[in-house]
Amino acid sequence: MMPVMHYWTFDLASLAILLALGLLYGSMAGWRRQRGAGLYGAGLVLLALVQFSPLHTLALTCSMSAHMIGHMLLLLVVAPLLVLGLPRRPTSWSAAYIDRLSAFFSTAPWLGWLMGLGTMWFWHIPGTYRASLAHGDTGIIPLCTLAGPSTDWAANLIHLVHPISLVMAGVCFAWPLLGPRPSQRMFPLTGVLYLFTACIGCSLLGMLITFAPTGSYYPYVPGQSYYAMLSVLPAGWPAEPAVDQQMAGLLMWVPGCLIYLTGAISLFIHWITDDNEAGQIAPVH
Repeated sequence: MMPVMHYWTFDLASLAILLALGLLYGSMAGWRRQRGAGLYGAGLVLLALVQFSPLHTLALTCSMSAHMIGHMLLLLVVAPLLVLGLPRRPTSWSAAYIDRLSAFFSTAPWLGWLMGLGTMWFWHIPGTYRASLAHGDTGIIPLCTLAGPSTDWAANLIHLVHPISLVMAGVCFAWPLLGPRPSQRMFPLTGVLYLFTACIGCSLLGMLITFAPTGSYYPYVPGQSYYAMLSVLPAGWPAEPAVDQQMAGLLMWVPGCLIYLTGAISLFIHWITDDNEAGQIAPVH
């Protein structure tokens, strides 16, 4: 049996999305490398790893905890990297869109909050979670597919929309805090509240998954692909369905919340050490 690191998969739809994001950056930057390009590139590389690496294969075939790691990386790491890496000197057409988005989220940051938390909660409703993984076990793990591993086009469409929605929701969530127009970013103390309440929402979802009845989030088909991947799980990876579900919930509950809290602490330190902001009161919109 091949080790788990050999189980890479590629779908043409994800390759097209990565190419489109790369071309978007080039067009926005006027095809010049600008400061922050490394962050944007890191976001694309991480997105590719989430979609093509053995982590994705495990998530599709047998492991909810692998699926949860992918969710958290897309929403809480990939999306902020893409926002932080946007060109500092965009072309005129892209500058107009950036200005509009920055102005919008500066007046309605709550919408970014709802997008970020709401999308994560939506994909962890048991029914939608199962739909995002629905596929028939054909006895093989395909190396390359068009949009997903299922023979059902609707299941493949959901499989494609799923990561796109998480990245877009993450961009909306991160924009009020990290947008390319510093003057239109959220006031630091407001940002602390923004992130702290997101941490509470993340923790509640993690607790619900951790203590949900066994099987509530376990739609994997017990066929040849399922057992093949179980046999190559890394040492210490939870294999029992109940333990795997609890581990997924704990990953959302603890590390996920820690990411929000780390951002909140960073904003608070920035506020108390910045002479221009320490004595200000958060603006009211």
